[in-house]
Amino acid sequence: MTFESIIFRSNKAIDEIDHKNELFEDLSLKIIFKGILGNTNNQDFEEVLYKPLDSIEDILYRQQIFNDLRSPQIFNAIKQFSETSSTIFYNIGKLGDLYNLQRERWLLDSVYIYCNALKHLYNELNEPSIVSEGLIGIREYIGQYMESKEFKSLEDETKELEMDLSSIKYMMTIKGVKITVRKDQESDNYATEVEKIFSKFLDGDIVDSGKNLKYGFGHVEAALVELVSSLYPKQFNRLKEFYRRRLNFLEPTIARFMHEIDFYLKYLKYIEPMEENGLSFCIPQIQQDPQRMYCIDFFDVALAKKLADHKRIPVLNSIMADQDSRIIIVTGPNNGGKTTFARAFGQAHYLALLGFPIPGKNASILKVDRIYSHFEKSEVPENAIGRLEEELERMHYILDNATGKSLIIVNEMLSSTTLKDGIEIGKNIIGKIREKGSLCLYVTFIHELAELPGTRSYVSQVDKKNPEMRTYRILPTKSDGMAYAKALAEKYGVTYEMLRRRIS
Repeated sequence: MTFESIIFRSNKAIDEIDHKNELFEDLSLKIIFKGILGNTNNQDFEEVLYKPLDSIEDILYRQQIFNDLRSPQIFNAIKQFSETSSTIFYNIGKLGDLYNLQRERWLLDSVYIYCNALKHLYNELNEPSIVSEGLIGIREYIGQYMESKEFKSLEDETKELEMDLSSIKYMMTIKGVKITVRKDQESDNYATEVEKIFSKFLDGDIVDSGKNLKYGFGHVEAALVELVSSLYPKQFNRLKEFYRRRLNFLEPTIARFMHEIDFYLKYLKYIEPMEENGLSFCIPQIQQDPQRMYCIDFFDVALAKKLADHKRIPVLNSIMADQDSRIIIVTGPNNGGKTTFARAFGQAHYLALLGFPIPGKNASILKVDRIYSHFEKSEVPENAIGRLEEELERMHYILDNATGKSLIIVNEMLSSTTLKDGIEIGKNIIGKIREKGSLCLYVTFIHELAELPGTRSYVSQVDKKNPEMRTYRILPTKSDGMAYAKALAEKYGVTYEMLRRRIS
């Protein structure tokens, strides 16, 4: 069986989006990516985050792996293998810093760990609940590799050499600054007796240093090992030859898997604090042309991650669209959570394109071909064109390039023009988006846009008893520009009826 990658289903080239694209700032995706990658400077994984998948089959490939990793047994097996892989990569990377014999022994131990780790992982992955093409593929590949002459030869040679070296015994005599090393002639071993005498001074279990090899030794230790090697030339010559022939012992495809599997674990580690805080992540249903699209109880991941440090959670919202209302208009008072709502909606779609679990309890979304964002920008004094012209130029680019499969997220544009002009321009923009057939979430202060054909109205809510307090809930309801003003007027007793009663 052929197996290529646990991240990519095929070798098909995938376009990488320019890291400077405003999408990543607008949707706080750069913050999310930084959290996923952590302190590691892994350029390979960073590139993957900027390569949204362009086919449902490729997305499902990753989704199924994440689904399998929900099993504690499978997750623990993969996590243990990943940690062992990190140790092996670390050991290999340090070989050049070690003394000769130390380097040769370190490689031998790394090969021993590698062989055992593969056998353990293969046994753990022989679980009938595994359904993902990726994990089934690597399981079968490892199984075939372990049956190969190449692996059996590597494992047998490693075991034999380990046994040869473990049989070496020597005596060391220290007199002043002189150290003498000779073969051990079956002299008494006082280790047990010494441990017994000093055990009353120890807290906890005695550590068997023979089972916890430490490689950080200096020139004195290196010289001692050289002396021992002169007493046992046969074993150490075999070790030297083993190093020469087995330096590149990692099977290339398995080595790639050892590196790539951490991609999944990093994302799961990133969302773990949020899940422990009571938030849900789901595997969304991805469709080419769904009749109905929805995200239930979704949230801004970057915000949720920040709040998780303080054991708090963001307000959850839900959204729905269908073929007749693919343009969602979001209105309501300032600072009511509209921008966060738009950002969260965009995040969910982008993370879905990476094959990741997305924020929310349940979701069925469109497989978009591209996500475009148009967020309000601060005016730059040295900019030769005005703010309105700059906004329209950016929107013109989006409308020229978007398709019926694109997602467009617009946040608070046209605030620099008059209401009359804003209504007219907004109508034209929404008309163009509707002609394209694109999915769109449009945050605006212009309530009239929510009454246009093909739109669905969502409104950010305020506390009914205290209209100045935002609830950050965004609900599907008719947009009424007077609702917020009326609530404030009622609070302060200045509605028309209240004023009329006072005057009379």
